[in-house]
Formats: sequence, C-alpha cells, structure tokens
Amino acid sequence: MYARISQRNNHTNLKPHGTLVYSRLIAAAVVNPRFCQHLLENPDKALETGYGGERFYLPTEVRAKVAAIRALTLTDFARQLVQIQDASLDNPFVKPGGD
Repeated sequence: MYARISQRNNHTNLKPHGTLVYSRLIAAAVVNPRFCQHLLENPDKALETGYGGERFYLPTEVRAKVAAIRALTLTDFARQLVQIQDASLDNPFVKPGGD
C-alpha cells in the first residue's frame, strides 16, 4: 500500500549521490515532521544521523553547502538545495559519492 522511501543497501561501497540523495532527503522530510524539523534546525546533524537507518552520502564540498542551508520551511530548504545541485552539476571537480 505504501511505498518505501528507498531500500537499504548492504553494499557499503555503493553510495548513492546527486539527485537521488536530494530526492531521498526531501522525501524523508515530507513523510516525517520530526526529521523535517531536525533538517531545518541542523542540516549537518540531520545528514549525519540519517533517517530510518538510511544515510545521505554527499561529496564533502556539497555536504558543507547543504549543512550551511538556513531555512524556516521545507519549501525554502528545497529551493536552496536545488541551487546547490545546479551549482554542483556545473562544477566538474565535484566527484559523486561520499567520503
């Protein structure tokens, strides 16, 4: 009846990145008001903690930008996230994956 946000990956070397991570991050915030509040109040900690046992892997440079987002609403957070995504797509030096 309900779709899962994503499947957990048992392969630690397969780290999702880019648009998929952003989509999963926003989806987690939409379905869980507590995670949403955590994301808005402390994005860096929310990325580190993850949601439902799932981690959000981003390149160090991109993660720092996401952690620096200051937003009062999820809509504003998503808008800023899209700006970061657009900038990282234009930057050939940002490698996909996490540390």
